Amino acid sequence: MEAKEAAWRAELSSRLEEERCESERRLTEVQASFEATRNEERQTWQQRLDVLIQKTAQLLADKERLEKSIRQEVDARVQVSSC
Repeated sequence: MEAKEAAWRAELSSRLEEERCESERRLTEVQASFEATRNEERQTWQQRLDVLIQKTAQLLADKERLEKSIRQEVDARVQVSSC
């Protein structure tokens, strides 16, 4: 009876170890997949931010050109009216 019990315990331990290894392997796969997805999302958001920064810079440059043009027009009109 003790031999059967020892064999049963050895089989149980072996199966538990196999299941533990399989669970660790699946966990590693899930973590790797999660990390890859997170990196892709981070890259997508970074690209979106870069586009918004470029658009903002372009809008500021356009605003500065427009303000300069308005100042020049006002100065020209002031000079004409003062003559």
